[in-house]
Amino acid sequence: MNSLSLFDFDKIASVYDQYYATEQGKKIDDLEKFNTALFFNDLNSKNVLEIGCGTGHWTQFLSHHGFEITALDTSDAMLEIAMKKNIKNAQFVKGSATELPFEDESIENIMSFATLGFIKNKEKAIKEMHRVLKKNGYILIGALNKNSVWYEENKSNEIYKSANFFDYESLYKSLADFGAPKMQSCIYMEKGRLLDEDNLFVREKEKGGFLIGISQKIFL
Repeated sequence: MNSLSLFDFDKIASVYDQYYATEQGKKIDDLEKFNTALFFNDLNSKNVLEIGCGTGHWTQFLSHHGFEITALDTSDAMLEIAMKKNIKNAQFVKGSATELPFEDESIENIMSFATLGFIKNKEKAIKEMHRVLKKNGYILIGALNKNSVWYEENKSNEIYKSANFFDYESLYKSLADFGAPKMQSCIYMEKGRLLDEDNLFVREKEKGGFLIGISQKIFL
C-alpha cells in the first residue's frame, strides 16, 4: 500500500470501472461530468495536469473535451489500466500529489476528481498544486462531500470509511488560497435513491454529494 494514501487502490483497480456500468453509477457519473463541464469555459488553456487519474475514467472525459492531459497517479495497477485505454492527447506519469514532479509555476491548469479525500495530507497536496500552478492558471477540484446524504449512506463502504473528505466550507477555503472560488454541487440522494429531479442547482449546494470548485491563481 502507498504510505501517502488512505486506501490501497491497487487492490480494486481491476474492478474500479465496473461501478460506472451500473444504472445508478452511470446516472451519478453523468451528473458529475455535466456539472464539471460547466466550468470549462472559464479556462484559458486546454493544457491540464490531472492529479489522481486512477484508471483514466476522467482522463477520457477531458480528452473528449479537447484537453491535452498529463495524468498522474501513485497506483501502478491503476496506471496500467489507464494506459491500456489509449486515451488521445494523454500522457501518464507516476507520482505523488504531495511531491509533484514538476517545476514551480510550470502547469497551466490543474484538475483533480474525488482524489484529495484519500490523501493522508491533503493540505500538503493543495500547497503543491499552488506551487506548480502558473500565475493566472486555474485549479478545478471535484470532491466528495462529507456533509451529504450520499456520504451518510456510503460511509461504511470499505473505500470511504477511512477517507478524509471535504465539506463545502473546507473546499472553498482551500481554493481561496489561490483566488476567488466558484462552487457548485450535485448528487442528492434519499434512502439509496438518486433524486434526479433535484440534482441541477435546485437544492442547497452545501449538501450535494459531489462538490465542484474552481479558482484562478492570483495569490502568489
